[in-house]
Amino acid sequence: MKSLITKIVFATLGILSLLSAEEWSSAAALNTPRAGAAAVSYDGKIYVFGGKSFNNKLLNSVEVYNPLNDVWNDTEVEPFKHARYNASAIVWENKIYLIGGRTNNKAVEMVEVYDPVQNKWQQAHEMHNEREGHSANILNDRIYVIGGRKSSEYVDDIEWYNKMKTEWEEADIDMDDHARAAHFSAVYRNAYYMLGGYYYGGPTNTIYKLNLDSLKGDTWENLGTMSSPRAYGATAAIDSMIFLIGGETTDGKTGMVELFNTQSGRLSTGLSMPSPRSGMAAAVLQGKVFVIGGYSGAANDILDKVEVYTPDITAIITRRPLPQGFRLARAYPNPFNGRIRLDFKIALSGTVQIDILNSIGQKIRRLEERRFSPGNYSTFWDARDNNGAWVASGSYFILIRSGGQHQILKITYVK
Repeated sequence: MKSLITKIVFATLGILSLLSAEEWSSAAALNTPRAGAAAVSYDGKIYVFGGKSFNNKLLNSVEVYNPLNDVWNDTEVEPFKHARYNASAIVWENKIYLIGGRTNNKAVEMVEVYDPVQNKWQQAHEMHNEREGHSANILNDRIYVIGGRKSSEYVDDIEWYNKMKTEWEEADIDMDDHARAAHFSAVYRNAYYMLGGYYYGGPTNTIYKLNLDSLKGDTWENLGTMSSPRAYGATAAIDSMIFLIGGETTDGKTGMVELFNTQSGRLSTGLSMPSPRSGMAAAVLQGKVFVIGGYSGAANDILDKVEVYTPDITAIITRRPLPQGFRLARAYPNPFNGRIRLDFKIALSGTVQIDILNSIGQKIRRLEERRFSPGNYSTFWDARDNNGAWVASGSYFILIRSGGQHQILKITYVK
């Protein structure tokens, strides 16, 4: 998805040089221990779907995390119809699609759709192939389902959801020799990245990039290898950085964290997770990665633990050029007393989020989260937080998000 914002107008705003140091912390535990669950972040909360719990019990329950009170709610969303694990979840057009997965007996092709506004589930058209351990990502404004396996076979076909026909279609390109399951994956600037994953013989370490190009043709590109073979971990993406967290290696479970920079094509090592595990879900919320549940130890103990990874923001922001379409200009007044006006221009219709962060990176106010049509807009911040309380004097940061792009800018409030 292309950047929606062509101009963000602020005055004398500096790009954030250091927002937070890399660290791991803990969040509230799940109500029900689960592994092989799927997770997404939506409208300031995290939604966790299904998975497997104690005694191989399959789950169709949903837990919703609210960061304002650090609580998981397991009654806010009704259970979905078909209990399963190793499914994928994706947000598309303000609905959450729960795709494929495995029952106790086999991989499935079923798709269920949750509407957060109506708080209702509905069935969608089934995929052509049963899949578990696959990925679901948005490419060319479509849901693409890639990889996975059914029974003992790996799935070669790539499918995409045709919303006009409300059915799945097979893509022009397949997995070629790159079939994988339980791989790490993410999309950046309409390119799909697939790292590691299971193949016949165990975990792999190859990194591939899928380019979908209607003019030049769809192609797979080999980008090299990870430091070691790994699969069935958690993936998170923040801007151009893909985080590869935990999983299974040839020596068992690991807490390893690696960062793949899609712009440079380089891997770097992050701070290891406190508790090695596999089969966990992950979601990004307020610039942090929540790693949820999973299996622990040789006995595959199922966890309710939630650990939170705060990345080194400088690794994400200051070591890359400004995203295409973002231009710094001016706002007024800055420093400000009372309120500050932010002017911005939208080039393409789509959803834009604008948040205010305090000096330690916590979100204190959401200014905008809605769909904009092309045009010029203004919004204001009145120096109050989400609870309506006045904030203290000092430095604050505006986090602007559009599609897969982020920009962080600095302002000063003086009482």
